[in-house]
Amino acid sequence: MKKRIQIRNGHRLHVKKIISQINELTSAEGEKPITRLEACKAELIKQQARIESLDAEIEELIDETAIEKEIIDKCEFNAVIQETIYFISSTVSGKTSVSNTASQHNFENTVNTVGGQQNENTAEAAACKIKLPKFSLPQFTGDPTEWMSFWDSFASAIMTTHI
Repeated sequence: MKKRIQIRNGHRLHVKKIISQINELTSAEGEKPITRLEACKAELIKQQARIESLDAEIEELIDETAIEKEIIDKCEFNAVIQETIYFISSTVSGKTSVSNTASQHNFENTVNTVGGQQNENTAEAAACKIKLPKFSLPQFTGDPTEWMSFWDSFASAIMTTHI
């Protein structure tokens, strides 16, 4: 099990280096190196799959007392990878401006705490960084004759919204 943990830590270190490269590439003024960012994204996806495989193996072998910490650590690191992949996608598509330097530093700060020595607020800090879009649902007035139209618009709003 120790060897698997060391292998996973090596892959996590590689991911941290990739995220640092992404921060450097996106914080520079001017044109963004799209090809390099896409290559980093592909490598992150590959590393994420490998780390998830190692995580599954480790979860089967780990002592029951440490499994909760292991699962939290795994989920936090996976969230950082997903957030970085999304950041690359939105940067490449032009939806993210150069002024998002604070977000880029949040990636690096989060990655430095995840998988290493964590404080108790790491999960809270990672969760606070994700902001969902505002969403308004139709409200039912209580009039039974309006129920069908309300339900149709409500169901339509819920089923077609991609978060």
